[in-house]
Amino acid sequence: MRRAERYRSRARVAALALTASMIACSGSQEPGETTTATVTESADAGTRPEAAPVEQVPSFLEAEATGETEEAAYAAAVDRLEVALLGDDRLATALGVVVHDPARDPLRRATTSDGMHQVVVGLDRERVEALLANVAELPLQAAVPAPLVESLNELHQAYLDSIVCQRRQALLEVPCSLPADADVGPRLRELAQTVRLQPVYQDGIPLDASGHPLRPLTVRAEHSIRAGEWVPLPGLPVAVEQSEGTSVIAAPQAISDGDGVVRVSLTEGSTWPEGLRVVVDRQRLLGALAELWPVQDLLLMGRRTSLRRWCLAATVRVQGQTAPQQVLTSSLQRELGRRGARGMFSLPSDVAQRLRSESQSQLAASLPALADSWAGRVDVLIRVELDSEFASSMSAYHMWYEARGNVEVYDVWTGRRLTTQETTVTASGVGDDRADRAAQTRFAAQVAEQLVSALPLGP
Repeated sequence: MRRAERYRSRARVAALALTASMIACSGSQEPGETTTATVTESADAGTRPEAAPVEQVPSFLEAEATGETEEAAYAAAVDRLEVALLGDDRLATALGVVVHDPARDPLRRATTSDGMHQVVVGLDRERVEALLANVAELPLQAAVPAPLVESLNELHQAYLDSIVCQRRQALLEVPCSLPADADVGPRLRELAQTVRLQPVYQDGIPLDASGHPLRPLTVRAEHSIRAGEWVPLPGLPVAVEQSEGTSVIAAPQAISDGDGVVRVSLTEGSTWPEGLRVVVDRQRLLGALAELWPVQDLLLMGRRTSLRRWCLAATVRVQGQTAPQQVLTSSLQRELGRRGARGMFSLPSDVAQRLRSESQSQLAASLPALADSWAGRVDVLIRVELDSEFASSMSAYHMWYEARGNVEVYDVWTGRRLTTQETTVTASGVGDDRADRAAQTRFAAQVAEQLVSALPLGP
């Protein structure tokens, strides 16, 4: 429970008891007078606190606050009591420590002449000793990945020992000594260097032409087991931070899965915003140690898919016989590269063979999974079926060849077919081989020009 909610819940209990007592005493109170009371532990939940004079002997440790309501004054006083006990009010929240119990610990209140409420909360020495002893034994209540459990438990205990030692000296004047490595900050920072967040998709999350993401926001948590060797880190709590004024993540907290992967979806219909960051959720990972762990975040980018990232599955026949694809492949790479595309992503031979033979419906089913395995290196599949054949001869040595073929382009992320083309060209050369090469080269140039005209190259 967050601190403010914890205070409100705790304060409501105290306020009920305090109000009942004030009503009982209000009949004899003159304007401007104050009334105080000490709440003592009782088995009868309905017993009202007994009135006590203002000059009551102060508690061993106490704090005072003023507010417009008793609830607000009590919450503020407890906040200050936590600082007095632990040196930092955030520690009580992070450790889950209830510092003041209105049913057993000293509590006084008064009403000022201007109608404000004053509350004094206190602890006797025995309670201070007990609370500090309890703090020293608190377990690490956090979502800790298994590979980090041993190290973080050790650091958590060292941290608590340090706090308790310092507070016992300051409050109880009890001497104690700390080991040389009592400062856990440097050790935590060293441990943090073995944890990182990495993008899954190269160059960013793929977006369609309208800016809608084609995949969830996806990152991988990794852990270094030795220098230069990183493995997936399951169970790491992370959070997505959005820029001010942006609200596109419905559930911004997540935990990495068994493969170390975190997937967070944008709200339905949302377009990609700038400024999304995935951070290690220090509070959920570390509890009271959160502020000592360095901030670790990863800025996530979105990018439009385009022809710039492509792969090729081609079938080439020369004079009706299956032929090598080198001429078509190298020519298409050169022509698309001249127009701004990246180098072709080379498919494994078995994958290329399957993609050459699959029907349109089969490609629609198989391509999205392949796109994920390619991790953003490919946006489109260009599938070509080309026939190059002798057309005529200019002389005994100079030949004309005709290259004709079908071209299909698929969005690999969705499996959707983007465009189809039919192209026919002729070219000449000395001898069959040169004429064939010239025809395939011209075919590739014309296909590249048509594709760039039909589809965006993008960033």
